[in-house]
Amino acid sequence: MRILTLLTVIAVVALGADYYLSNNWMLRTYPANGTVNVPMDAQITANWKGNRGNNLGMALHYADAPQDYIYGTVAGSEHGLSFQPDHNLDPGRHIVVNVDAGRRHYQFTFTTIREP
Repeated sequence: MRILTLLTVIAVVALGADYYLSNNWMLRTYPANGTVNVPMDAQITANWKGNRGNNLGMALHYADAPQDYIYGTVAGSEHGLSFQPDHNLDPGRHIVVNVDAGRRHYQFTFTTIREP
């Protein structure tokens, strides 16, 4: 009975730690989540806590066209990723960014500045 209790405690602690890390691994993004009036030529960045060495990716799309990805160049290190769009982002559009780093996933959004 003690072994079963001990195994249960270990499993709960491990799952709890993984849940916490899954929700608290991102250090900062540019632009910050929910930012409005972002320049159309902005370089998008995501920096995380600790090291992530493999399976890194960043994908952007307009919120109203989730099947149409925004093309650009992604650069990365074990501490973060950056994305430079091939062309200026469309003015006044809501953009969704998905970041993948190993088993961790993060999503943030921002809105570009409207044309003057």
